[in-house]
Amino acid sequence: MNKRVELVRRTEANGISIEAVVTDEGDLLVIGREDLVPEERAQGHHEEEYWLRVPAAAKDAALLALLENFFGNSVTAVADLRAVLLANGVPCELFSH
Repeated sequence: MNKRVELVRRTEANGISIEAVVTDEGDLLVIGREDLVPEERAQGHHEEEYWLRVPAAAKDAALLALLENFFGNSVTAVADLRAVLLANGVPCELFSH
């Protein structure tokens, strides 16, 4: 199981990286890092790092909030979510009768 995904890749143009990680304890961490431009470093500023932690016990609520936010009011929500899951190698089963 993949426990880390890159959300934003650091480039020379943006200097920002953001990744999501599921810890061994089951917490969800979204970690951001920002490089500073040379002028800021020359002034004594340092790279910034910040993170958002969702405790393992709240991950289901976070998942439901994300699903509602991104797929709410969409008549193709099931097909769209299935496509995302399959494209990312996440097992799922579609049932119909």
